[in-house]
Amino acid sequence: MRVQLVGKESAENFDTIADFRSAAGRLGFTEVGIVDDPRLNASLQGLPKFQELAGPMGPQKNGAEVRYETWAAYEIYSK
Repeated sequence: MRVQLVGKESAENFDTIADFRSAAGRLGFTEVGIVDDPRLNASLQGLPKFQELAGPMGPQKNGAEVRYETWAAYEIYSK
């Protein structure tokens, strides 16, 4: 599952959720749980949530299956 992390001025792509999780700690993101809200897209269920990020958001037009955004990026691109 391809993951895209969008910041205010850049984006980074990861080939798998495992790759993203591994990088999250290095990038200073704190995992705070998993998606378990049945109102959200089924493809997002069980994915990690991070205190410093909005998301996960799923499928993206650019081909990424999952997208996370910094809160600053969220304010610009998604809100």
